[in-house]
Amino acid sequence: MNLKIFTDGSGKIFGQISGIDSIEAAREFTNKEIFIHKDMLPELGEKEYYWDDLIGATVNNLEGHKLGIVAKIENHGASDLIFIDNKKGQEIIVPIENEFFQKFEKDNNLIIVDWDIDEN
Repeated sequence: MNLKIFTDGSGKIFGQISGIDSIEAAREFTNKEIFIHKDMLPELGEKEYYWDDLIGATVNNLEGHKLGIVAKIENHGASDLIFIDNKKGQEIIVPIENEFFQKFEKDNNLIIVDWDIDEN
Protein backbone atom coordinates (compact mmCIF):
# COMPACT_ATOMS: atom_id res chain seq x y z
CA MET A 1 0.00 0.00 0.00
CA ASN A 2 1.36 3.42 -0.95
CA LEU A 3 0.24 6.58 0.78
CA LYS A 4 0.69 10.08 -0.61
CA ILE A 5 0.72 12.86 2.00
CA PHE A 6 -0.12 16.43 0.99
CA THR A 7 -1.53 19.71 2.29
CA ASP A 8 -3.81 22.29 0.74
CA GLY A 9 -2.15 25.22 2.52
CA SER A 10 -4.88 25.47 5.18
CA GLY A 11 -2.80 23.72 7.83
CA LYS A 12 -4.59 20.41 7.32
CA ILE A 13 -2.73 17.31 6.19
CA PHE A 14 -4.35 14.81 3.86
CA GLY A 15 -3.45 11.31 2.81
CA GLN A 16 -4.37 9.44 -0.34
CA ILE A 17 -4.00 5.67 -0.52
CA SER A 18 -3.02 4.36 -3.92
CA GLY A 19 -5.85 2.49 -5.62
CA ILE A 20 -8.52 4.11 -3.46
CA ASP A 21 -10.40 6.47 -5.72
CA SER A 22 -13.96 6.40 -4.45
CA ILE A 23 -15.85 6.96 -1.22
CA GLU A 24 -17.01 3.36 -1.29
CA ALA A 25 -13.45 2.05 -1.48
CA ALA A 26 -12.33 4.42 1.29
CA ARG A 27 -15.02 3.12 3.66
CA GLU A 28 -12.85 0.04 4.26
CA PHE A 29 -10.49 2.35 6.19
CA THR A 30 -13.16 4.02 8.34
CA ASN A 31 -12.13 3.99 12.02
CA LYS A 32 -8.81 2.34 11.14
CA GLU A 33 -5.41 3.66 12.17
CA ILE A 34 -2.90 4.32 9.42
CA PHE A 35 0.72 4.88 10.44
CA ILE A 36 3.35 6.70 8.43
CA HIS A 37 6.99 7.60 8.91
CA LYS A 38 7.41 11.12 10.23
CA ASP A 39 9.72 12.01 7.35
CA MET A 40 6.70 11.64 5.02
CA LEU A 41 5.02 14.65 6.62
CA PRO A 42 5.26 18.03 4.87
CA GLU A 43 7.84 20.50 6.14
CA LEU A 44 6.33 23.17 8.33
CA GLY A 45 6.74 26.91 8.26
CA GLU A 46 8.19 29.10 10.95
CA LYS A 47 6.35 28.82 14.29
CA GLU A 48 4.55 25.66 13.12
CA TYR A 49 5.06 22.40 15.00
CA TYR A 50 3.81 18.87 14.92
CA TRP A 51 2.21 17.87 18.22
CA ASP A 52 4.59 14.92 18.43
CA ASP A 53 7.52 17.36 18.63
CA LEU A 54 5.99 19.16 21.62
CA ILE A 55 4.95 16.15 23.72
CA GLY A 56 7.61 15.45 26.34
CA ALA A 57 9.09 18.96 26.10
CA THR A 58 9.97 20.91 29.23
CA VAL A 59 7.85 24.05 29.71
CA ASN A 60 9.28 27.17 31.35
CA ASN A 61 7.62 30.52 31.83
CA LEU A 62 9.19 33.86 30.87
CA GLU A 63 10.83 34.13 34.31
CA GLY A 64 12.58 30.78 33.75
CA HIS A 65 10.48 28.81 36.23
CA LYS A 66 9.85 25.22 35.18
CA LEU A 67 6.12 24.54 34.89
CA GLY A 68 6.54 20.87 34.00
CA ILE A 69 6.53 18.52 31.02
CA VAL A 70 3.99 18.40 28.16
CA ALA A 71 1.95 15.24 28.74
CA LYS A 72 -0.54 15.64 25.89
CA ILE A 73 -2.07 18.09 23.44
CA GLU A 74 -5.74 18.33 22.60
CA ASN A 75 -7.94 20.52 20.46
CA HIS A 76 -11.11 21.79 22.08
CA GLY A 77 -12.40 23.84 19.17
CA ALA A 78 -11.15 27.33 19.91
CA SER A 79 -7.47 26.37 20.08
CA ASP A 80 -5.00 23.61 20.71
CA LEU A 81 -4.13 23.15 24.38
CA ILE A 82 -0.95 21.80 25.96
CA PHE A 83 -1.48 19.80 29.15
CA ILE A 84 1.54 20.15 31.42
CA ASP A 85 2.30 17.64 34.18
CA ASN A 86 3.81 19.66 37.03
CA LYS A 87 4.77 16.58 39.11
CA LYS A 88 2.63 17.85 42.00
CA GLY A 89 -0.45 15.96 40.90
CA GLN A 90 -1.77 19.00 39.11
CA GLU A 91 -2.23 19.69 35.45
CA ILE A 92 -1.51 23.08 33.92
CA ILE A 93 -3.39 23.79 30.68
CA VAL A 94 -2.01 26.46 28.35
CA PRO A 95 -3.55 27.46 24.99
CA ILE A 96 -1.20 27.28 22.02
CA GLU A 97 -1.84 30.88 21.02
CA ASN A 98 0.65 33.66 20.33
CA GLU A 99 -0.41 35.46 23.52
CA PHE A 100 0.84 32.56 25.68
CA PHE A 101 3.02 30.28 23.55
CA GLN A 102 6.20 32.31 23.03
CA LYS A 103 8.60 29.85 21.41
CA PHE A 104 9.72 26.27 21.04
CA GLU A 105 13.44 25.47 21.10
CA LYS A 106 13.42 22.14 19.31
CA ASP A 107 17.13 21.48 19.90
CA ASN A 108 16.65 21.96 23.66
CA ASN A 109 13.18 20.35 23.76
CA LEU A 110 12.01 23.50 25.58
CA ILE A 111 8.80 25.51 25.32
CA ILE A 112 8.64 29.07 26.68
CA VAL A 113 5.20 30.35 27.68
CA ASP A 114 3.87 33.59 29.11
CA TRP A 115 2.18 31.97 32.12
CA ASP A 116 2.28 32.76 35.82
CA ILE A 117 2.93 30.10 38.44
CA ASP A 118 0.04 29.40 40.79
CA GLU A 119 1.67 29.47 44.21
CA ASN A 120 -1.25 27.66 45.87
